[in-house]
Amino acid sequence: MINNNSTSFTKFLRFSLFPYLLLACNPGGDAVTSLSNVAASHDESEPTVEVIFPEYRHIERRISIAGTAMPNRKVTLCALESGVVRNLHKEIGDRVRKGEILAVLDHPRLLRQHEKTGALMTAKKAEYERLLAVRDQSSALTPAHVFDAAKGEYLALQAEWNELAERIGYLNVAAPFPGTVTRRFVDLGTVLTGGFEDRQSQALYEIQQTDPIRLHIPLPEADIPWVGLGTNATVTFPELPQKKFIAKVNRMANALDPQSKTMDVELDLANASGQILPGMYAVVEMAIARRDSVLSLPVMAKMLYRDQPHLLIVRDGIAERVVLQEGITSRDYFEVLNKEIGSQTMVVLQGKQLAEAGRRVIPISKDQKKDSHDVK
Repeated sequence: MINNNSTSFTKFLRFSLFPYLLLACNPGGDAVTSLSNVAASHDESEPTVEVIFPEYRHIERRISIAGTAMPNRKVTLCALESGVVRNLHKEIGDRVRKGEILAVLDHPRLLRQHEKTGALMTAKKAEYERLLAVRDQSSALTPAHVFDAAKGEYLALQAEWNELAERIGYLNVAAPFPGTVTRRFVDLGTVLTGGFEDRQSQALYEIQQTDPIRLHIPLPEADIPWVGLGTNATVTFPELPQKKFIAKVNRMANALDPQSKTMDVELDLANASGQILPGMYAVVEMAIARRDSVLSLPVMAKMLYRDQPHLLIVRDGIAERVVLQEGITSRDYFEVLNKEIGSQTMVVLQGKQLAEAGRRVIPISKDQKKDSHDVK
């Protein structure tokens, strides 16, 4: 009969052999029995769909965000006191130490005023000390108001002299922290207005501290609950393909940008060699969550229906659409939280466009699909 009727032989293989193949590939359970029953009672007009059974596995959720390298500190130096630029000790690219003198200004009038006040102070000090000595010998010889006036004049001149000395000190412009000179704005002979007098005074230098580098990333709102201070991250730079940096989250803004709905997060990277330059783009990858031994499915099992994620399952040969409740998601798998879905539930992986909800379908696994092609 087999030689005379090849069609009957094909049907025999398709409807009689597949249940045993299913049993071998996925032993024991109601899913195998259900799948065998559906295959045995199929109709040729019913679509065939590839199904998969949820499995328990470890899932690690990772995010990858583009960030920007910025200096740890950056300042534009202005002179606090007015003057003429007399010396410039540093150029663009020079490394500077904290407190190192970068430029020296000249202010002749301030110097003369300081000298004049010093002379007056010296005279008043001598007068005050003489009155003090006489008073110690006999208080009747030195009226109190004369002594107090001399003392007041001396102390006032001393305060003025100290103030002028402090202003002269401001003529030396020093680095507030160690770093690199990235810009120079003036030349020798430039007349500058002091910052105490004019907030718009011209700057002398720009200094950036690039060790450590401060890496800024915009953390999406949906990922904020998973990230905290100390979260580990792996950082790579396209310009440094052979380098991989390990860092931690050091600062979080704890506020969302109203337009982008992201939070500013900062990571510090050691940069003693200076190979990371401010302005470089970086890729920051973080493992933000991990779940062990959870029921999961491949991400391609999800489908979008009415703007909501769904699963298409097969129950007793009938396709059913189920609203998906998912936990953490990795690049390839997602956690299934639906209580009605277990490890024996048949979930449509391919052919979802053919299997409308409520329609009878022929479920077949990936291995069975391959075996059926081999038999044919």
